[in-house]
Formats: sequence, C-alpha cells, structure tokens
Amino acid sequence: MVGEHGEKGHPWTNLIPVLLGHHPGDLGEVPQVVHHPSRQELAQRDTTQARVFPREIELSRGQRPKRLDQCPRAYDPSGATVSVNDRHQIVVGGRPLLRARGPVWHLAWGVDGSLAVLVEGGRLDRYEGGRLVGTASMTPPTPEHPLTIWPPELAPDNCAALSVGGDVVRLIDLGCFQGRAPRTFEGVYADWSPNGKWIAVAEPDGIVLHRVVGREASVRWDVVAGQLAWLSG
Repeated sequence: MVGEHGEKGHPWTNLIPVLLGHHPGDLGEVPQVVHHPSRQELAQRDTTQARVFPREIELSRGQRPKRLDQCPRAYDPSGATVSVNDRHQIVVGGRPLLRARGPVWHLAWGVDGSLAVLVEGGRLDRYEGGRLVGTASMTPPTPEHPLTIWPPELAPDNCAALSVGGDVVRLIDLGCFQGRAPRTFEGVYADWSPNGKWIAVAEPDGIVLHRVVGREASVRWDVVAGQLAWLSG
C-alpha cells in the first residue's frame, strides 16, 4: 500500500528510532568522516591531515588511502570531494564553486541540486547554480543554551531546516518551503521524511509524525526514543 505521503505502508516506514538507554558508548575524539554518494569510499579529516579511503574490502587487497591537499567537508552529488579554502570559497573537485558569506560551518546538497551553507554566526544560505536564492538566521548553540540538533537538519530540497533545543523543535523556511513556517513542536529530536512532507518528532513519551507539507495531519507511535533517523528506500 502506498499512502499519499509517498512511502509504503504506514507513514513511519523506514523510520529507525534509537531507544533511550541504548547507545554505542563513548567514542572519544572521532575525526570528521564524510561518505561518498556511492558508499564506495569515505573521506576523513583530523587536526593533522586529510585522506580518502576506498571501501574496506579494497584496503584488504593492499590499496592505500590517498592524501588530500584540502580537508574534505563533503562530497557533491557527483562524488567529487568538497573543501573550503581560507577565502571562504567552496571548492568542488579542485575548482571554486562559490564564495560563502563567512567561515563555513556546514554544507549539504539537496536532492534538487541546491546547496545549503551554514556560516559562522548561524546564517543558513541556500544556493541554486551558485546563486544565493534564500537565507535564514539561526541561533547557534552556547554552553548556556545547547541544541540537540546542530548543525540543523535540512529538508531533502534544502527549503527548510529543523533545530532542537530546550525540548522544542523549530522549523524554519529558507524561502521555498511549501508548508507553514516558522513553527514549533514539542520534542527532543526530529528528522525529515525522504519526500520532505513529514517530520518525525521524538517527544518525551513517544514519536509523533507531523505532515508539514500539504493537508496537515499527525500520527502517534508509542515508542520512546532519544534519536531517530528516517531512511530512504
């Protein structure tokens, strides 16, 4: 059965809760890792160097990691490594794509080819074809006001973003969101559905799915979770 939300069966199909009290343990200092879209390799950066690793099976055959000139921040949709130079230029595959409006904290490509860039101070910019088309201001976390989700959780098309702090989920518009925004929900964590029409919100005593694009609706799931992830497929 395929509902109007576009996922098979119930709206929570492919929604994975991370149950409270279950965690992988203290991982200590973990270098930043970004994954290739094909999942065939990953890039890692730490305080001393940046490297690209092929998948584990290839390493077992003697293939060595490649050293990079720039620390990777992401992969673009075609699989090219993305870095940011000291002029705040976002460099894709060795070629500058655009200059961000400040030091880059985070970046992410949307399913429509758009690029969202979070810069120092909490400004979130949305680009299409290298052109700035939308922006929103977010309050970064502080020791006095920590955030559960930071950087913000972006919609699949980068038209909206979620942040969570103080048991409040905040949904903001980047200029092209088709639902109602800004708005808030009670919750400790949240994630977008793959089609961007629903958000899943972990409340203290359950998970609530809210349809935020199209006719509004809510579905409750009596599972307590500290985190959750809505997988595609």
